[in-house]
Amino acid sequence: MNKELSIIQYLKENLGQGLLFETIWSTDTGMSIEEYNFRENNVIYLDNIMTCVNKNLNELGLPQLGKYQLYFLESEAVLVIIKLDEHNVFGMLVDLTLTKIGILLNIIIPDIIARWNEFHQ
Repeated sequence: MNKELSIIQYLKENLGQGLLFETIWSTDTGMSIEEYNFRENNVIYLDNIMTCVNKNLNELGLPQLGKYQLYFLESEAVLVIIKLDEHNVFGMLVDLTLTKIGILLNIIIPDIIARWNEFHQ
């Protein structure tokens, strides 16, 4: 079974209509490895979010971003970015009117990380 497909299928089954988009991309190439409801050429914008925040944190003398970040948007959605490993990043947009934040934080995000790690042991 394809590792990316297993994550996408898991999200579709567990978030349903709450999953607005999902992508996994390589930081080496800037190319999307797999996506759902996402245009591959938009990866650069997600990558720029992490780069800009890390640059600003560095200028403030603060540590770099951790394993994952949540950006709560005005549209009652949350943008989730997870650094899967040194070369791959995961991003998704979730509708918070259809998904409970507790489920996302305590079940979905840990499961994404575990599933990725399972296929990269």
